[in-house]
Amino acid sequence: MNTINELLNKINKEKSGDTLSLADIISMSFSEFRHRSSEALTWRETNLLYKQAHHESKQSKLAELRILSRANPQLANTTNLDISPSSQNSSYNNWFYGRAHRFVKPGSVASMFSPAAYLTELYRESKNLHPETSQYHLNKRRPDIAALALTQDNMDEELSTLSLSNELLLHNIQTLEKTDYNGVMKMLSTYRQTGLTPYHLPYESARQAILLQDHIQDLKQ
Repeated sequence: MNTINELLNKINKEKSGDTLSLADIISMSFSEFRHRSSEALTWRETNLLYKQAHHESKQSKLAELRILSRANPQLANTTNLDISPSSQNSSYNNWFYGRAHRFVKPGSVASMFSPAAYLTELYRESKNLHPETSQYHLNKRRPDIAALALTQDNMDEELSTLSLSNELLLHNIQTLEKTDYNGVMKMLSTYRQTGLTPYHLPYESARQAILLQDHIQDLKQ
């Protein structure tokens, strides 16, 4: 490393402007770096310094990935897989001396690794895929997402796809017809333009209860 520092000092002595570092070299092509250092270094020294800069960059990225992967609560259960850790890997606590207790607990809605954080980032990126005037804009296709409360209860509560679909359909009908829940149920009970309507909620609830009882009796017999 002393040789690398000596080579950097040789370059910086010839330059009156900003100090050149290994991080600056990474962003250059070899030809560009050779052009800037040709007055201070030989071709061999230039090649050595250029390779060392990229080597240090790779090592820094590997260290960052190890730290983040150890801190990720989603990977906490990998210890149950009996995977032998590498002797070169340092744990998150060894790097930061037990600072994890200052952060949110795994599974918290406030965690940067939580589904809520993923949904927030996904919404932020996807809403710009189409112009706001387009019918395909996310706020027009799914206006409910913007008002979705990212709470711990909402994240922990399981919801079936059918329940979610029914909730969205009900919300869209209420918005289109400018009515409330009871108004939608009343409208469906008299709507005859599809093969699945009219739909009368009290009647269907009683009918399903009777069918369920019949099924239970058949099983007992």
